[in-house]
Amino acid sequence: MPAAAKQQLIRQCELSALLFGVLSAPLRLQIISSLCESEKNVSELLSEINTTQPNMSNHLKTLYQAGLLGKRRKGVQMYYYLANPHLREDLFQISRWVPSA
Repeated sequence: MPAAAKQQLIRQCELSALLFGVLSAPLRLQIISSLCESEKNVSELLSEINTTQPNMSNHLKTLYQAGLLGKRRKGVQMYYYLANPHLREDLFQISRWVPSA
C-alpha cells in the first residue's frame, strides 16, 4: 500500500473511532432514535428521555459538534434534527449486529 494511502486509511480509522465514541453513550442513541421521528426541542426530548436538562444539553452539544445533529431556533426554542438523512438507516443497520437481550 502506498504511504499516502496508508496515511489516509489511518486518518479515516481515527475519525471513525471518534464517531463511534460519540455514539457509545446510550443516552445519545436514545436522542438520535427520538429525532428519527421528527425534529424536537429540548423540552420535547426531556419528556421522552429520563435525564436532567443540563445532561440533555451536554449530549445534544456533543452530537451537534460531531455533525450528527442540526439545530434551528424558533422563537426562544432550539429545535434539533438529524443532520444526515441517512443516519437513521445507518444506525438501524448497525443495530442489527447487536445480539438480542
